[in-house]
Amino acid sequence: MKRTAQLALALFLCGSVFWAPVRAERPNAIKFLPDWTVALVQIPDSREFSREMRTSGFAKMLNDDEVRPFVESLYGSATDIVGKIEDTIGMTLEQVLEIPAGEVSIAVVAPPALTPELVVVMDLDPDNSDGESLLDQGADVLRQGGYDDEQLTEGTTELTIFRRGGGGDGPKEIVRFQEDNAVIMTTSLRVAKRMIENLGGGDKENLTDNAAFMAIKNRCEADGESSVFWFADPIRFFRSATKGDTGAQVALAVLPALGLDGLKGIGGNAVIPEDDPEIESISHLHIYMENPRDGVLDMITMKTGDSRPESWAPKNLINYMTFHTDVQKSYSTLKDLYDSFREEGDFGRLVKKNISDNIGIDFEQDFIAELHGRITVLQRYERPPRLGSQSSLVAFKLHRVDRFQDVFDAVVEKFEKHLEPRAVAGHEVYVTIINNGIDLEVERAIENDENAERRDRRRARRRRIRAQAQPRPSFAIIDDYFIVADRPSFIEKIIETQNAGDGLSTDEEF
Repeated sequence: MKRTAQLALALFLCGSVFWAPVRAERPNAIKFLPDWTVALVQIPDSREFSREMRTSGFAKMLNDDEVRPFVESLYGSATDIVGKIEDTIGMTLEQVLEIPAGEVSIAVVAPPALTPELVVVMDLDPDNSDGESLLDQGADVLRQGGYDDEQLTEGTTELTIFRRGGGGDGPKEIVRFQEDNAVIMTTSLRVAKRMIENLGGGDKENLTDNAAFMAIKNRCEADGESSVFWFADPIRFFRSATKGDTGAQVALAVLPALGLDGLKGIGGNAVIPEDDPEIESISHLHIYMENPRDGVLDMITMKTGDSRPESWAPKNLINYMTFHTDVQKSYSTLKDLYDSFREEGDFGRLVKKNISDNIGIDFEQDFIAELHGRITVLQRYERPPRLGSQSSLVAFKLHRVDRFQDVFDAVVEKFEKHLEPRAVAGHEVYVTIINNGIDLEVERAIENDENAERRDRRRARRRRIRAQAQPRPSFAIIDDYFIVADRPSFIEKIIETQNAGDGLSTDEEF
C-alpha cells in the first residue's frame, strides 16, 4: 500500500510539475497557503529553471570527457532507474523535460493539533495532454491500491478526493482541485478547504501574514526574483511532527532554556546569473530570530566587514564564502550556557582537559583570543576527477600574526612526529602523516603492469583510489590567516595563486 501511494504521488507530481504555462492568473501560492505553513520550496518559473540547470556549469562538468567516466562509474544505475520510470509513465525523460513552465511550490502545512500535511501547487498548460495523462495514471494507481474517489463541491470549486479505508501506510486522503490554470493537491481536506477560502478572498490569515516568512522573502528578493526560494520554521515543524512522542516533547520543553524558542524561521534563495558563465549560482541564507536573543541564538554574532576575496583565493572554485563574527563573544556565550546546565567553571575544565592539555596551549587565550573574526571557506574539485576529489579549506584571520606564529610553532614542535613539513614558495606547510600502509607508487605500478593478474590490478586500483580519497589535514600561516585544509594540494594552490596575482580578487565580474 505504501509503495502504491508513493507511486501515485510521484505520477501526480511528475504530471503537475511539468504541466504548466508561463504565467497563470491565480495569485502566488503564498497568498493562499495557510499561515500554518512550516516549510516551503518554490520555483517561480520551472521552465526557466530547467533551462538554467541544463546549461549550468555543473551539467557541463558532468559531460566533460574527463569527468563522465567517473560519474558513470558512480551513478551508472541511474540509467536503469530512469528507464523504469519511462516504462511506467509511457513517455521518455526528454518528453517530460520539454513540458515544464510556470510556478511550482511544495509546502508542508501543520494545522493546529494535527500532524503535518503536504501541499503541491503548480501551473497547468491546458493545451498539453502529457501532463493530464500523468495525472490520470496517478489516479488509476491510487484506485488500484485501494483508494476510493469521490467528488465534492466547496463553493464553486470542484474537488476530487481519494480516500483509503482500513490500515496501511501512506496518506489517508489525497485531495486535488484546480484554480484557473493551476492544479493544487494536498493530503488533507481541511487544508484544501482553507486554501479555497483564501483563494475566494476570505479573511483568514495566509503565509504572507507570517512576519518571519515575509522578512526573509523580502530580503532574498531585494535584487530581483529568485530561481529557487525556500523557507522553514524548524521549531513549529518539529513540534507538529512529534505530537504524541514523549521524548520529543521533553526536548521541546528544554528549548527555552537553550534560547532556541526564539528561532522563528530560516530561509534563503538561489539565483542563477544568466550572463555570467563564471558564476554558477549566488545563494543567500537568512535566519529570523526574536530580540533580545538568548542562549544558543546569542552565539550567532555576525558582523559587517570586508567581503572582497583574499589575494590568495583562486578563481577555479566551486564555493567561496566569507563572513565576520565575534568569535570571543560566541565562545563566552557557549561557556556560560554550558555552565548553566552544570557547575560554574565546568566548560573551562572540559576544554582544558580535552584540548589545552593535549595540544600544549591555552585554547581560549592562545587561539580564540587571537582570532580577528573573519572566516573564509573555500571548496574546489581536484583533477583528475576521482572519488573524494572535492577539497575544502578554512581560513581564520588573525589579530597578531607574530603572537600566533609562536603558538603555532609550539604545537608543531609537540606533534613533529605526526606532521610532515613542506617548503612551498617561502611558506611552511605542515601535512598530517597518515600511516595507512599503502604506497601509492607501488599500487600504481601494479595497476599499470600488463603482466599482473587482472584481479590484482583491480585491487591495486581500489587501494590507490581509497588512499587518495583519504583526507590529509594540512596547516599553514599565510599573510595574516591561519589556514586549515583537508589536502596539502589546496594550500599549495592558494600559495601559487598569491604569487601569480591572478586570483578571484582580480575578477571584475565577481
